[in-house]
Parts: sequence; structure tokens; C-alpha cells
Amino acid sequence: MPGLDSSGNVSSAVRVDNKHIAAIMGQMYVESRYMASNAEDWLWDYPMHISPWRAHNPEYIPVYNIGDSIGWGLVQWTVPDRKEYLLSFATAQATARNITLNQALGDLYVQLDFLIHEATNSFQGSQGPVNFTGKYKTFLGMNDDYDVLTRYYFDNMVVNPDKSSVPDRIAAAKKIIDEFGY
Repeated sequence: MPGLDSSGNVSSAVRVDNKHIAAIMGQMYVESRYMASNAEDWLWDYPMHISPWRAHNPEYIPVYNIGDSIGWGLVQWTVPDRKEYLLSFATAQATARNITLNQALGDLYVQLDFLIHEATNSFQGSQGPVNFTGKYKTFLGMNDDYDVLTRYYFDNMVVNPDKSSVPDRIAAAKKIIDEFGY
């Protein structure tokens, strides 16, 4: 993830510290359990005795639909503008990496690259411009503990958030900090 340089600009030459990474990973854990092929609310009628929480949903990829309100991937891109931007990015990545679009949509590295791209670029959505750049820059400039960073990221970078999940996101970030330190 690109960090802030000494001039306060987002730069891929600067490494993001572990507290910020833990805050982002805490979001990902709650959203998808780190599964790039997770489709939220997909196939809820799946037999629960087989898998109580189906995080791997590759069968959703061929029917990926920007307007279906199903969250997709690592951070559960859900709203049409963001899903369309992900689709456009994945299409370009499929060509660049010589893989199929279906492979690109479910690819961990494509989604991580898109997460960075989305946080550091603006785009024109159907409802107007979408720009997380300023919020991401503010997030990177914060020198707080993981819990404050996790809450800020949630409040400013997650669209249509479920506020009841904030404690789980903070707990996931704490577990990462406890496990790997900072």
C-alpha cells in the first residue's frame, strides 16, 4: 500500500506502517475472511451442515452483476459504481496479465491492486465523481492506535457500513497487531 512521503503526498515509494495495514486487514477479515472470491449474501440456501459460512463463491463470477447489491471480493464491493469500476479494472488486468476476465475478477492480486488504485484515484460513477483519495491521505497521516485507525477507515472508506460490525473489525485489527506487532 502506498504511504505518505515527506511532502504529504501519497507515494508508492513509501511503505505504510503496520498499524494502518492492520486497520485495513481488519476490514477485510470481517468483510470476506480474506477470500477474493467471497460473494456476500450469495446462495444463502446452501446447506448449512456442509459449510456454515461459505467464503468461497467462484460460481458467482460468471453471473457478476454491478446492479445486484451482492458484495464481492476482499472488501465486498457492493454499490454499482464501485462494482463497475472493479469490473473495468479487472478487464484491463485480464488483458495485461493474459488471463480471463473471470480469473481476474476472483484474483487476490488484482483485487489488492484495485484496492490501492481505488484509494489513490478518483473515477466518474453514474451518480457523480467518486474519490477516496483525500480520505485515504487523511487516514495515512493519522498517527493513532489501530482502533482509532480502524474506526476512521470504516467510517470513511466503507460504503453503506453496518455499524454493528465495528467491534469485530477492531478485534480483527488487534489480533493482527498482537500476532505480528508494530
